[in-house]
Amino acid sequence: MVLKLILRYQIKREPFSRLFQIASVEYKDDINLLRETVLNRIGASLKKISEGGKFNISLDDQNKNSLSWSGEEDDVNANARESLCDAEIRLFVVGDLKFYAQMLGRDNMSGSWCMWCRMAPSQWNKEDGIPLQDEEEWTIETLKAQKVLLSEGRLKKPIEIRGVVDFPLWDFIPVSHYIYPVLHGEIGLVNNALDAFYDILDDNIEVLTDEEKMSRNTTILSDAAFEAATENLTTFKESLKADITFYDIMKSDINDRLQEAISQEERDELYQQMQEIRLTVSQKKAEQKELEADVKAKRAQYFSAKKAFKELRLKKTKGDRPVRAEVQDILENFEISAAAYHGGDLNGVCARRLLANAKPIFESIQAYLLEYDNAEKCSDDTIFQICDLYSSIFATLDVITAKLRIKSGNATMEDHGTLLRSLSLLKKLWDSADLSYTPKVHSLLIHAPKQMQRFNGIGDLLEDDVEKMHQIAGSFESRVARLKSATNRALAQAKMEAITHNNAVRKCLEQSQNQSKRKLDDTKPSYKKENIKVQKTERNQMRLETLKGIEDNPPPKLITAYEKLKEEVKKSDSN
Repeated sequence: MVLKLILRYQIKREPFSRLFQIASVEYKDDINLLRETVLNRIGASLKKISEGGKFNISLDDQNKNSLSWSGEEDDVNANARESLCDAEIRLFVVGDLKFYAQMLGRDNMSGSWCMWCRMAPSQWNKEDGIPLQDEEEWTIETLKAQKVLLSEGRLKKPIEIRGVVDFPLWDFIPVSHYIYPVLHGEIGLVNNALDAFYDILDDNIEVLTDEEKMSRNTTILSDAAFEAATENLTTFKESLKADITFYDIMKSDINDRLQEAISQEERDELYQQMQEIRLTVSQKKAEQKELEADVKAKRAQYFSAKKAFKELRLKKTKGDRPVRAEVQDILENFEISAAAYHGGDLNGVCARRLLANAKPIFESIQAYLLEYDNAEKCSDDTIFQICDLYSSIFATLDVITAKLRIKSGNATMEDHGTLLRSLSLLKKLWDSADLSYTPKVHSLLIHAPKQMQRFNGIGDLLEDDVEKMHQIAGSFESRVARLKSATNRALAQAKMEAITHNNAVRKCLEQSQNQSKRKLDDTKPSYKKENIKVQKTERNQMRLETLKGIEDNPPPKLITAYEKLKEEVKKSDSN
């Protein structure tokens, strides 16, 4: 676990920040192990800090810095000549979504729930028709109340529980201060989109074996059957809802008639009508159960066929997928390659390179796909559409992540407006590619822009520095890995960490680095710094121009070979 300290000065001076590794635990994904070792101790200390009020740094008459907390100002600031920092203490949590789930009492929950709001996954891609209570954001108080209701047995269904299984571990840090993990989100979205692009190549460009064709056809048939069964159930439920309303009115009228002075014959006839209504409703509910069972069975068949098709493709070697292999070679020309330690996915550095070079990359891919010789591949127009759509997705993501990395306090209204435009465009592109809405996608579209606006930028509150400290800690661990004693390993690692944070050591390192540099004329402007500023400005301008171009000519919804075949199956079934 890493602590990042950021001091924001009142004077015109860059904020000071420093990283501290305060704990290192193996098997960190086990929340019980974290509780038993470091989590409770760190939490107790952080709670004291959160209760400290303001963080004050003053400069006295002797030019010495004085540090004080709320309640001590009068004693310390009496001799203060200048206040350098007088800010409220704010604590933030940064990490991946799994860590957030562990800290917010949602460990081992379904990964389909949002960390910040109550919305269900089925609502994530909707723009309206969502109940207001589902759009509400979680707070520490509502999470606690949800756990109490769960303990009392008043919540049974997953839609009621909404992933809450325990009380939040640190109830002194608001849920709104759990910062959207831009790095992990960027990696997740890039790899999701790239995997979907590879699947499209397999369906539309690659030469399919007879076994693949048979498996794909089975998947399409089961998919179409599942979709038809779902539509039948939805239509039946809507019809039944209207029927139930009508029957309720009829029953109400019959009950009113029964209260009147009528003959026994009329009364018997009304009872008969009431019985017929109840029987009809009972039959329709039984029919609904049959339709629900049919949907469940067809869903199982579809997912079984889909899994078998995916496993069949996974068995293929690189030589069996020449198109995918060539595309990966094109990516490697831009120094983009899947990392074995990252589960075969792109890591953060490669993901950012793909975003930054989306246009030239997909121009190269498009040229190759047009020249690829396969009589059964899709049309040239479809190739243009595929490459244009995915190039637009990655280019838009590039704009979004650039805006989210603006440091706290530096984001302007124009930056926030550009972010909202980009997110709106990304949602349209995501829908056009028929990509799934994961928690990372939902959180990026809904909650990241709110945090950027609330804190006027979140770039220095992200998990990038934490990942950097993990890499440094990993280098320490590799240096002491040969020590057999766990205690000695921990002591040696602690010594190395202490040395790196020692002010005397840091000063010597800085002095050595300065002495090894070339002596330049300080009176001349730093052309390197100016060049970096110019390049950054040009890069931002290019992003905005790319965004405007995509907005003016958005790619249409992509209809893949799979979707075309499925539509043909559905038409033949209807005929």
